[in-house]
Amino acid sequence: MRIKLKLFLISILISLSGLSTGDDVTLPQLAFENLEQTMRVSQDGLNLLKLSTNRPADTLAYSLDGKDAAYFTVDSQGQVVFKKAHNYKERSSYKITFKAQDTAEISASGEVSYPSTLFLVVRDGDLYQNDHWEPSRVGACEYYENISPALDEITLGLTQNNDQKSIFEPTQIFDDETTTLMVSKVESNESTIPFNSMKSSNKFRTIDGGEPDFLYDDGSHGDLVAGDGVWTLSCLRPALINSTFSELNPFNQINGLEILSSNYRGTEPAPEIISPTLSVNDTGFFYKNNQQYLIDSDQTAWVLANPATSDALKQIWDYKGSIFNLYTMSNTHGGWGAGMWRIHDFIRGTGHNAPPCDNYSHCFSFSDDQDHPELIAGMTVGGGLRVDGLIHEVQHALLGFTMKNFPEANANSICDGNPDCSRELSIDYAHIEANTTLNSDLKGPPWNPEFGYPHSIRIRKSDGSTTEPNVIYDDEDEVFKVVERTRAMQYGTSDFLLYQQGLLSAEDALKDEYKIIGYTFPGCELENKSRFCPDGYEFPYEESIKFNVTDSIAKFGGYENPRGLNVYDPAAIKMAMIQMSGRNHTEAEYTIDSKIYRSWANDGADQERTSFDGKDLEGDPPWAFSIKGLGRIIVDFSSRIDTDSDGLPNDCDAGCITAGLIEDFDDEYEGFLGRVELRLEYGRDEEGHQEKFYETKIYESAEEFYKDYDYYFKKKQQAQANK
Repeated sequence: MRIKLKLFLISILISLSGLSTGDDVTLPQLAFENLEQTMRVSQDGLNLLKLSTNRPADTLAYSLDGKDAAYFTVDSQGQVVFKKAHNYKERSSYKITFKAQDTAEISASGEVSYPSTLFLVVRDGDLYQNDHWEPSRVGACEYYENISPALDEITLGLTQNNDQKSIFEPTQIFDDETTTLMVSKVESNESTIPFNSMKSSNKFRTIDGGEPDFLYDDGSHGDLVAGDGVWTLSCLRPALINSTFSELNPFNQINGLEILSSNYRGTEPAPEIISPTLSVNDTGFFYKNNQQYLIDSDQTAWVLANPATSDALKQIWDYKGSIFNLYTMSNTHGGWGAGMWRIHDFIRGTGHNAPPCDNYSHCFSFSDDQDHPELIAGMTVGGGLRVDGLIHEVQHALLGFTMKNFPEANANSICDGNPDCSRELSIDYAHIEANTTLNSDLKGPPWNPEFGYPHSIRIRKSDGSTTEPNVIYDDEDEVFKVVERTRAMQYGTSDFLLYQQGLLSAEDALKDEYKIIGYTFPGCELENKSRFCPDGYEFPYEESIKFNVTDSIAKFGGYENPRGLNVYDPAAIKMAMIQMSGRNHTEAEYTIDSKIYRSWANDGADQERTSFDGKDLEGDPPWAFSIKGLGRIIVDFSSRIDTDSDGLPNDCDAGCITAGLIEDFDDEYEGFLGRVELRLEYGRDEEGHQEKFYETKIYESAEEFYKDYDYYFKKKQQAQANK
């Protein structure tokens, strides 16, 4: 009996995979069973996920490493927990290295380390519950099924456009989605044209997985109208899927098609619905245009943007009231460039000419029949995978730039409009000349004075590459130089101009600046009428004019805001950011716009670049960077209060309270000088509409601020209790 039992045990040992007979037992290499290199996960309270391995957990010790490990803890059972609730406004992904060690075994096989990027999903389902369209997924696309609601209007717009144009609908997609390409004004009488004559065939795939051969104007392959001069191909997808993305690059661009990793699907909550055509989140408004959507039509663009005719603005004003100092519009197809139109010029001391109508007005009327004295300007900006030109347009709105005959008038009219001898800071009364030491995004690049525009002055770096220069006065050497133009020089704003914006006192903005007359660059290498200078080149010049804010005050008067801080606060500018489309925004479009403009409006002065989920982008830096952290632009006009780990409610039916900059008294925000916006929303009027109240106060201490905050929060709680 004893012998049979022994043989039976031996047979069990032999049958177990990964174990060997004899005195030493070999365990399998320790491995995680529920991890992938990229994972989409949802948060359950503070719990993220529970690790599992191919060994019993009772002898395992877990740990976390990697870039974002500090956000989490892991217990002895492998439960990974957030230290603080995930905030989708701060990030969407976390890079963590999960580690485990079998404490009962001292060998390499008893250790495992696995890096993973986790994408936090905060929403399941569609962005919009009704009338929501998303492009077909790869492998599920049919030519005449699930057609974009905007496709017929875009096609019509292309037939009326005078220039050859190609456009994707949608222009922005997830990497597992398809799109439609349309091309117009091609010199051809054929019903098909070669795809490769418009785009790179090898970068796309068709419905059957092959490279596209043709675009069609015969009513097939997704073409809506045969013979209308618009050649079309639907169900296109990028040739490379997933492999084109990396941790540092969540985007890819192929021939004008912008592609986002599908891991970001569901990482933004749904917007609040204001009307069938307007919604809002913390980054601005999303407007569905029911008017004819003509691509690149100036006339239609102005109908949409003109404050007298804009339905989007009327709905936004009806929703929030007369509170916006600026509004900016962008559309899903990037047809608009950057532009600005002045509506009221009430800031004094900037040298602007007096507007032609009463109350500092440029004589606009408004679609809601109100006066809107708070509104300074409207703007357009191009869409896409970065913010590009918005800081430039905002500075146009706030600064001009005008200041005629400053720092000195031209004695000879020959120098009017001549950058080489003009004694003014601006020759077009919109931009700042390069031959000044001021820094601003309104400042242009220096042109070679020997030949003029478009022949430039460039800095040749030690590696042979070239870059744009900036004129500086070297205080130590007491000479003028051209140096590499850093982002701080290009986008940062000099104290002189910060005073003009109302962000610095005159006493704090006394730094001397210079306007240079007759500079030349003889020691720089001449190539094709451009000059290439070494970094730090000291250039000769005829004359320099020193000036500071005391000179501008003497000529134009001091900074003055006759509207008052309750209407316009330069440290808390209210801007309606309006994303427009000929249909509802797809999730890819909504995700890109939300994350990019959230970064632009909210990131701090230490961030040189606007980012997408922490990844730096080309284009404009955050607004705070351009004004040295002395203020912000408010784009959040939603009524949602996101529930955080402190238990604040997100229900606004009975009344809401939110507060901006509630940590301004920490060192990180000391630049705001204690200016805090306490934003209150509560109650309903007799017709059931929610009443709103906004107030900006200056607080001497954090204690004073929190006293008010606690009072109004308790008022909200009482309102909810009585509901």
